[in-house]
Amino acid sequence: MIPWSPIPPETPLRELWGTSCYAEDAAGRALVASISLPPAAARRAPDVRLVTSYATFGLPRRRTEYLPDYLPISAACISLGLAPRRIVRIPDPTWPRFGPPQIPQGDGVLSFKELTDGGPPASTRLQGALAMADDVKATYGRMLADVAYRIEQSALFDSTVPTTRTFDNALAVWNDLGAEHASEDEVVRLAGALKLAFDTARAHAETVGLDHLPATARAEARRAAGAARLAVSATTDGERRAAQAQVIRLLKSLALHYLPTEEATRKALTH
Repeated sequence: MIPWSPIPPETPLRELWGTSCYAEDAAGRALVASISLPPAAARRAPDVRLVTSYATFGLPRRRTEYLPDYLPISAACISLGLAPRRIVRIPDPTWPRFGPPQIPQGDGVLSFKELTDGGPPASTRLQGALAMADDVKATYGRMLADVAYRIEQSALFDSTVPTTRTFDNALAVWNDLGAEHASEDEVVRLAGALKLAFDTARAHAETVGLDHLPATARAEARRAAGAARLAVSATTDGERRAAQAQVIRLLKSLALHYLPTEEATRKALTH
């Protein structure tokens, strides 16, 4: 996880164990929070997280609470008195026995007041790299959910294709990037590599199109793509179900590992 990167507000606390964050609202009020497992002696239930926070508002400024691990981070902030406008990851702060936390920053520390007065110190360069990688992942996610696209540009989803394999590797490296070890230069470099690999793999797939498929499979693949579009645009449940069944039947007959599975097809074509 990359420091100073945004945290989606719907992320549950169970996915943020060992994470610290900075949140602020539209009025400029802010807090810092660290999410951890409760100490063993205090674990009354396995599905809670210990949230230690320090805020610019209210009394006491510092609070420690047990919250359900299914609770979204935005709801956790609201329970602490702040409706967040944004939430970002921060390096794990030092929590003194009393008073506000101190946040590691380079070779020094960032005080709580400095953080809340100036906001997160992420550079424009870093934010641009993160946004670029997020855009790649969002675009690829939409393509994965588009059955017709997956059929007609199947090379993008076939890991035996060199350009696709390069993209798959770049995506895996990006997803494994760790906050403790990621410098700004590394984030920028890997985001650029991901973007280049994706654009290259996509361009290749869209150039070869259905020609990536065995010649004997192209006619049925073309019909399957047409049926997938019909399923998406159908105005009645009957039309949709019939088109969906046709897509599944045709893809089963093709039996190519890089085309959508029956489960993926049903999910994508069910509204």
